[in-house]
Amino acid sequence: MRRSISILLLLAVGLVAGSLGGQPAEPKKEARPARDDCPRGDCCLWRLGLEAKGRLEHKLGTPHDCPTGPTAFGTGFLELDLRSRGQPCDEKHGLIPDGSKLNAAIHTHRRKDDVAYICGTFTISYQDRPIFTGDIDLMHRVNTHHGEPFGKDPCDRKDHLQGWLTGKGVEDGRARGHLLRAMLVARTDPRNGGEAGYAVGRANIDGLILKCEPGK
Repeated sequence: MRRSISILLLLAVGLVAGSLGGQPAEPKKEARPARDDCPRGDCCLWRLGLEAKGRLEHKLGTPHDCPTGPTAFGTGFLELDLRSRGQPCDEKHGLIPDGSKLNAAIHTHRRKDDVAYICGTFTISYQDRPIFTGDIDLMHRVNTHHGEPFGKDPCDRKDHLQGWLTGKGVEDGRARGHLLRAMLVARTDPRNGGEAGYAVGRANIDGLILKCEPGK
């Protein structure tokens, strides 16, 4: 009986010593969920390069107080006329002819100093026939092209709009089975200081068109 108790005590001491001075247990690796919107399979890529001009209009509500100043919410639209910039910026995908239009229904969060976040849904169409649809996110007075070697612009340029588009071809259109991933940058002419929106004298839309087949 005494021998059994001694063995149990030795085992207990060994376990405690191991937990204090032994090798630490490896932390559990939590699996990160896969993104559903990442293209998969065998994909082909075309460079997209478009020029655009048009207007963005919004109607804002009563401003509310924020630590960074009065901020208002509103709704509106973005309209752009599109044309190709030609190769090598716009490769021969044959999907967005000159004369196509981008129309977006937007929501705006705008500070009094015209810093704004704009998001919504867009459609690119030709002769009123939809080609691509998707989501658009834009920021006003936020600029990535500042500081060498990226450019000499200020980070808060007052006439600068930039953001991104994530879309796909409509099922019954010429771009069926294609994806669109692009960035938009524009020079703006604020209307009423930006409270009513912006004239867009020049915009560039640069990115990629993808067509993916399931992996073999």
